Amino acid sequence: MILGNRRFDRDSHPQEVDTAGMMFIFGGYLEKFDAVITRLNRSKGSLGFSGSNGDTKLRDAYLYDALVDYGMAVEFLNRLTKIIMFRKLTAHDLIEIAIGNSGVVASYNHLLAYQGLSIRIEPQAIQCMAELCVESGMMARGLRMIVSSLVEDAVFNAAKGAVVFGLGDVKTAIERVVLVDGVGP
Repeated sequence: MILGNRRFDRDSHPQEVDTAGMMFIFGGYLEKFDAVITRLNRSKGSLGFSGSNGDTKLRDAYLYDALVDYGMAVEFLNRLTKIIMFRKLTAHDLIEIAIGNSGVVASYNHLLAYQGLSIRIEPQAIQCMAELCVESGMMARGLRMIVSSLVEDAVFNAAKGAVVFGLGDVKTAIERVVLVDGVGP
């Protein structure tokens, strides 16, 4: 049942929606979820003969119980037909997210092309961003925030043509993102 036609419309009458042909996708980050799975593994015994079937098999075996233990309602979880858990991103993954064909830098270059501007970030600067984002837990959002800070500088300074950002520029942007936006380590 959905209340109202808009997100905060409380005066409308409830409307029923047939969800038979709909697929719902939920996403999120569960902090310290691996610790919950490890604790459940210790309390319930080991898997297989040796007890070391790898992180993926361990996680899959205890995923439902760990979600309940983490605080999700059993009634809610029982309605889900499939639960998929993705592995944690690495610095290499974040580098691909930054420089891939549809990555963060390419997205900004597409937007900046209308202003006659393009950006390029040196490889060691991208490596620095990726490592910081993994260490701090900011991941891809942090990567986007840092690149956004660099782009703001270029647009503010009315640059034209290709702007190359080095390690020093990235470190300055990281400090600004961490101090001004209050994110990071």
